[in-house]
Amino acid sequence: MKKYYLPIAVISLLLIAVFILPKVIQNVTETSEPATDSLSESKPVKKEKSGRPADWFVRQRAYPSSTIDIDAYRRALGQARQLRAQYPQTDDVVWEEAGPNNIGGRVTALGIHPSNPDVIYAGAADGGVLKSIDGGSSWFPVFDETGTMSIGAITMDPNDPNTIWVGTGEANAAGDNYPGDGIYRSINGGASWDHMGLDDSYHIGRIAIDPSNSQKIFAAACGAQFGTNPERGVYRTENGGATWERVLYLTDSTAAIDVVINPQTPQIVYAAMWERIRHPDSRSVGGITSGIWRSSDGGDNWTLLTNGLPPSAPDVGRIGITICNSQPNVLYALYADHPGYQMGIWKTTDGGNSWSQTSGSPGSYLYSSFGWYFGNIYVDPVNPDKVFALGIYLYRTTNGGNSWSSVNGFMHVDHHALWINPDNPNLIYDGNDGGVYYSTSGGSSNSWIKSYDLHISQFYAMEIDYLNPYRLYGGTQDNGTLRTWTGALDDWEMIYGGDGFYCVVDYTNSNTIFAEYQWGEMAKSTNGGNSFYSCLNGVTGSDRRNWNTPFAMDPVNHNVLYYGTYRVYKTTNLADNWTVVSSDLTDGPSGGTLTWNTITTIAVAPTDNQVVYVGTDDGNVWVSQNGGGDWTSISSGLPDRWVTRVAASPQDESIVYVTISGYRFNEYLPHVFRSTNFGSDWQDISGNLPEAPVNVISEDPQNPQRLFIGTDMGVFYTEDLGTNWQPMGTDLPLCSVNDMKIHNPTRTLVAGTHGRSMYETSLDSLSGSIDVSIELTPENPPIRIPATGGTFYYNIAATNNEPLSQDVTVWCDVTLPNGSSFGPVLGPVTVTMGSGVTIDRDRQQDVPAGAPAGLYQYNAYVGVYPNTIWDDDSFPFTKLSTGGDGILIENWHNSGESFEDEAIFASSSQPDDLVLIGAYPNPFNPTTVISFELRVASLVTLSIYDISGRKVVELVNGWRDAGTHEVKLDGAGLASGIYIYILNAGELISSGKMVLIK
Repeated sequence: MKKYYLPIAVISLLLIAVFILPKVIQNVTETSEPATDSLSESKPVKKEKSGRPADWFVRQRAYPSSTIDIDAYRRALGQARQLRAQYPQTDDVVWEEAGPNNIGGRVTALGIHPSNPDVIYAGAADGGVLKSIDGGSSWFPVFDETGTMSIGAITMDPNDPNTIWVGTGEANAAGDNYPGDGIYRSINGGASWDHMGLDDSYHIGRIAIDPSNSQKIFAAACGAQFGTNPERGVYRTENGGATWERVLYLTDSTAAIDVVINPQTPQIVYAAMWERIRHPDSRSVGGITSGIWRSSDGGDNWTLLTNGLPPSAPDVGRIGITICNSQPNVLYALYADHPGYQMGIWKTTDGGNSWSQTSGSPGSYLYSSFGWYFGNIYVDPVNPDKVFALGIYLYRTTNGGNSWSSVNGFMHVDHHALWINPDNPNLIYDGNDGGVYYSTSGGSSNSWIKSYDLHISQFYAMEIDYLNPYRLYGGTQDNGTLRTWTGALDDWEMIYGGDGFYCVVDYTNSNTIFAEYQWGEMAKSTNGGNSFYSCLNGVTGSDRRNWNTPFAMDPVNHNVLYYGTYRVYKTTNLADNWTVVSSDLTDGPSGGTLTWNTITTIAVAPTDNQVVYVGTDDGNVWVSQNGGGDWTSISSGLPDRWVTRVAASPQDESIVYVTISGYRFNEYLPHVFRSTNFGSDWQDISGNLPEAPVNVISEDPQNPQRLFIGTDMGVFYTEDLGTNWQPMGTDLPLCSVNDMKIHNPTRTLVAGTHGRSMYETSLDSLSGSIDVSIELTPENPPIRIPATGGTFYYNIAATNNEPLSQDVTVWCDVTLPNGSSFGPVLGPVTVTMGSGVTIDRDRQQDVPAGAPAGLYQYNAYVGVYPNTIWDDDSFPFTKLSTGGDGILIENWHNSGESFEDEAIFASSSQPDDLVLIGAYPNPFNPTTVISFELRVASLVTLSIYDISGRKVVELVNGWRDAGTHEVKLDGAGLASGIYIYILNAGELISSGKMVLIK
């Protein structure tokens, strides 16, 4: 039964003002009394405008709750890292960048060497940190195996530029990113990183370092974006990040979004506080606690600045502040309101004692109504009258704010970061939703030059031109539908605007292309993408449609396409017109507040194009077996979650796969399902996957046992239909993969990531082998069987060399003298083998008198019967002559020690009664928490071993009840290095690897 959840009610601002604020603000004074009526005002919560990418990203991962469970996300990330550690990635499968590197993506932070501006660090919304050492001509990643890929702040130590501080979690209130996991530091230019705490700060707006004391650092912590939490405000460390103290806190919904230090008097610190909270269907981006605070004693005590600034009110939104290095009494503050319009810019020339609004202000293209997405302002470090305000367009004043003009020129819109060279203020770098730009002319309009080789595009969907497979297409956030004509990294171009989504190239004619922008605005090109025209004739404009509206081309008849709103449309003439072929396949327009109640995915079976599968954002899956004429619900047995993909097997139309989004809420949540009977029954094939959203699935056309999935934690594959999954290949960052396509003629797999552009790899390089060996040892060779028949004896041994347990199938057959095969004479028998376990069995084989004379070969196999063989072994035997009745097929009896007479567990990736969630954080210093879940009460031991196999500590030895357990390991007395933790529960054993870095 479906469940519907209402968003958490917004706490009354009046109650916050009257009851909470007086209790939580300590060591805080005000320079003047706020307006007496400001505390009693209230404001409505603004409903999120339909179509925001925040809706699409968050709703599917949160549904049916109102928020993403952060602990579940971190647990899944830890599981993914554990799998990457357990399966050493070899060079068999190597991912290569497929582009684009000339388009870019959302840059949220910049850190630039103060004396060598060729050294640049760029933080991406979902792409981690990339570094350039040649002024932006080329870039390489430096943060991929460290923290989350969502970046909020980057700061270089002014006294040692090789020391870089990174605050994770984008702070721009965009919903299409993950929270961070605190602050990281590198002391070697990004070669390695240490986690420095503030795990639950979620989003970091700014990091400021005392120029006179590198051990003293301030961090503006925003806290949870979709919800409240107390770990927000201004934090200070005075020992280089070893410990942090929260020195300014207002409420559990008030973020510290900006912090600056007076460079000449570092005891003076300014902080911008911003009251904001979002839900998937609503947002509040202002409140009475928004304001600017100042400390004159290094952060011990704080004062709210009010003289001349906007008074405390429910509509005061995000604030950005900037201080002039050469004249630090000059500061500027950029204010937005609730719901996000520009309020104005204020200036002080006396260090904040008094403020006045600048007589001029940027135009409406600074914010429109999206002030919560921007909010940064930067003053020239030498010239206090030259200031840049960042918004949709980039604005500049050269007269202290009396007048402003756009200097956006031909730059991409949506600006988030800026750096002005203190030694040469004409050199300026800008970070926006199109990447990094620079100007050598002081930021004048049309002086901006784009930095290339920055592969951080955020793809929603992708396509391969079947006839020209080097031509890749994809829909991206804020950069439209892109294409490469040659397969190069640097020749990508936008062929259709808006936010790009689904894209289909006619597999019979590459000039026919279908693309769309948000809300399913589908268009068609008949000239190879040079021009497009709307192709929705017959589609009702008022239909509910998903932000990412699906459509699919029939793989047999290219004239037929399907398009999904809340119902299915079909065209038989290449989208000249459409006809409705279904009723409402969702829960209906009132199905809930956390979905749009729309179709999210459509698949047409390649082996029978009358079979069409459909999935929806409210957990429904349907099938039609007559080309859309009739529809049958096949949702029974599937969880009530957002369906990300339905995929029909290229081998059999009755085989279908379903993937879902979302994170677990206490209970185990599978994400991948398979049916072999058109969806009448479903099998969970999630196996040992991280419990993270799965966004796409593909079956290898040449191996039906092999599946590939794109998840929020990268790409995984299985060789045994989901019993065991492992990370696929090397050189693919741990980022969201939203779409994948296989081009079977060239055996190429392409992945579209949401933050690091596209990657591709050759499937021919995939060995397809799991490291399980088989060995046959005959007794008393050579073996000669008389004419009357006989028996020989042998030992068969299988060993699992994998780091996790495997479901293993063993079978034997016989190669006859004429070269043909006979059998199997043993098996197939399937057993579960733990890591490092060997099955050793003595068997005997009868050979009938009717077997023809000649040389035979006795063969043993291990793998997935009958097509996938991981290892094999054999030995010869001879039949001297033919006797008896000459009947070959009888009396090949095989007997001996059973393969199924005992449990053969020695390790388990996800046994029914034991789930090893893993260690978090990992790497750690000095503490980590190991979590596990028992489905039934059990006697448990949890021990830690060093890499040599020596037990260093036993954390648990005793009875534990069913449920989730967390055990803390304090590694203060341990040396840096790799440690193995082994969990025993009854007969079940599971293990993982963790790294202590000091």
